[in-house]
Amino acid sequence: MTTQETQKLEILSIETKPEHDPYVNIDGIVSRTYLKLDPRDNTIWVTQEYKDNATPAEEWHGLILTWIVPGHPTEDAMRQWIEENMELFQTICNGYEVVWNGNNHTGSLTLEAHAAADAIEYMLDNDQGPLNYYEYWTVESWLESVRDDITADMSDEQLADLAEQWDATEPQMVIGGTDSILEFITQIRDALRWEQENE
Repeated sequence: MTTQETQKLEILSIETKPEHDPYVNIDGIVSRTYLKLDPRDNTIWVTQEYKDNATPAEEWHGLILTWIVPGHPTEDAMRQWIEENMELFQTICNGYEVVWNGNNHTGSLTLEAHAAADAIEYMLDNDQGPLNYYEYWTVESWLESVRDDITADMSDEQLADLAEQWDATEPQMVIGGTDSILEFITQIRDALRWEQENE
């Protein structure tokens, strides 16, 4: 089964925002960005994955091709880079075939398609990938300079509004987003109230 040259590549979801890695219990360790291509239906997408030491069977057998994207580019930058290199991805799809190796169906590439896949990996590994990246922080680091803005008399509604404002500063972002910010500043507010009540 060979991918038809006339079928246009479709870009699906692009998820590049870093997320806390639940498999690594260390602050600041976040998910990794993966670019994925399924030549069987000419689809391409970007996702976040964790260090769970597991490889899906379709990727293991080369049915879905994957590349690690260094860092966390913004969604717009990632989409633009994919579109700029669409010819390489199309070359892979055009030279792709699913074959039976005696045990499993596996993906097979022509020499030209293999060269295109290598070219994508080379660009991503040598600073020729997307240009704009998220700058991400732990909530403690992000709020260190503004924690004095929290006062004991602030209401829950005021804190919620503040959390949304502080989380809206892209491409800088806080791991855990608005919920993480709100939880942290609520703890600060509650600690200030306790101190006032016990003076």
